[in-house]
Amino acid sequence: MHGDEDQAARRGDAERLFRAGLQEQRAGRHDAAVAAYLQALDRDPAFDAVFNNLGAALMRVGRPEVAVPYLRRAVAAAAGSPSLGINLARALRAAGRLDEALAAAGQVTQRLPGQAEAWLVQGQLQRDAGALAAAEASFERALAIEPAHAEATALKAETILLSGDLGRGWAAFEARLRLPGAQGLLRDAARLGRPQWSGSDPRGRAILLRAEPGFGHQVMLVRFALHLAARGASPIIEVPGELMKLFMSLRGRIGLWPEGAPPPEHDLWAAVGSLPGLLGIAPADLPGPIPYLFAPGDLSPVPMPGPGAREGLRVGLCWAGDPRHLRDRERSVPLERLVRVVEDAGVSAVSLQVGAAAGDVARLGLQGIVRQPGRALRDFADLALAMAGVDLVITADTAPAHLAGALGRPAWVALPFAPDWRWQVGRADSPWYPSLRLFRQERPGDWAAPLEAMADALARRRSAIGGL
Repeated sequence: MHGDEDQAARRGDAERLFRAGLQEQRAGRHDAAVAAYLQALDRDPAFDAVFNNLGAALMRVGRPEVAVPYLRRAVAAAAGSPSLGINLARALRAAGRLDEALAAAGQVTQRLPGQAEAWLVQGQLQRDAGALAAAEASFERALAIEPAHAEATALKAETILLSGDLGRGWAAFEARLRLPGAQGLLRDAARLGRPQWSGSDPRGRAILLRAEPGFGHQVMLVRFALHLAARGASPIIEVPGELMKLFMSLRGRIGLWPEGAPPPEHDLWAAVGSLPGLLGIAPADLPGPIPYLFAPGDLSPVPMPGPGAREGLRVGLCWAGDPRHLRDRERSVPLERLVRVVEDAGVSAVSLQVGAAAGDVARLGLQGIVRQPGRALRDFADLALAMAGVDLVITADTAPAHLAGALGRPAWVALPFAPDWRWQVGRADSPWYPSLRLFRQERPGDWAAPLEAMADALARRRSAIGGL
């Protein structure tokens, strides 16, 4: 009798802790939610309702590998729930276990073929595995179930663009404007009361170009404002503060609108990411004039460290992207791995890293190997000036890669196995930037091959010409 009472008390404690975890999770306090859920399981290890929520909370705090076993138990306890299998597939993908993630998603689509979300996740995983035709087919299955599914359409578009088929990709890419992240942009446009540009003759029209998330995205796409000006329009670009001084170097009749300021008078508007499709950009139109951005001449050059024991080739390093990016862990290259590239080649290294990750040099004790600029890099204009002081930029897939390309500076880009759509597949060059060379992972998460190829190429260049 006492055993039954004790078990009931433990279950009551577990339920109380579970409810506390739910409150923390709904408030966005995911670390506290994890702690409450673990305490609930400590009181009652068989409390199945905890597993999925604990796995989701662990995912939100960046611990997918720990989330996987809890999500597996959630799936085992409720095998008929598609959302649980989908959550498991996503966690496996985030943990770098792509083959297992594909298997988990496949089990859901086979068991429950009428679930659009399951086909969506399977398509994402197939795209990440490089199976682009299969991915497109999965997105089509999702759209057959839910024709208005904006995310499926946008992901299908990115998959098509990744394959290099710009003509089909641009039209479908417009679905991104129906995603939740674009709703603020559309509400703002509706309040201004100006029509959206549909690709009609732009001559004599002032067209407001709305910014979209991502500094690299902005840097890559701003070139098309020049195309628009060449067709007789007066483009006005919405510019984040970090890019303002850099975009002042654009040459042509281009207006700049500081993000957050009252909008200037205009006739039409368009999202900057819509320009390639509205302008009918084809592969033959790329890359266009390079450079199209310049290190601002009215600013003092960023002081660079003087030559040390190693004279000659100077390489600038950028290793980390925005930590808020959902896949930043895949895109960023650990600094200690990148340092080996320049160490093996015997060249000088300078940090071009911005943000908190710039502190990695001191944190890892690498000040004697990777030197810092004479002052902090405050914005992209400073970074452009710093790039002008090196012979080569070596960077992960981050905004500095796009900046180097827009400046026409030689740069080598380390790409993850599942790259962003802009880098396409199966090529070592970029259609957007002639000065870039791409080094791709051969297996998910494995930087050994691309970094070794970089080190060998760098050593050969240094040996052959002593510079770039």
